[in-house]
Amino acid sequence: MKIKLWHCPNIDLMETKGYRTQPKVPRRITANVETLKEASITLRKWVNENNLGGGNMDARCGEVRNEHGRHIATVSYNGRVWTPGTYPDCHEMTEAE
Repeated sequence: MKIKLWHCPNIDLMETKGYRTQPKVPRRITANVETLKEASITLRKWVNENNLGGGNMDARCGEVRNEHGRHIATVSYNGRVWTPGTYPDCHEMTEAE
């Protein structure tokens, strides 16, 4: 599986070019993960290491795709894992899913 770790400037922080501090990583990274739990941990670590806020998450940030490229889950800023789709058509996933 792969998770998209994509950041963007936050419109509310434009006086500082959209970031609290400039991230040390490129705007678009895709990381390999084995499980959805690892995807959640990976995203939260990336957010913390780069001092990012929820407004810095690109619209596709947190997408988890399987080996066939199918979107199977999305990890939100707080590390919660959701089914694909937009609210209210998605729901939080449990480890059993």
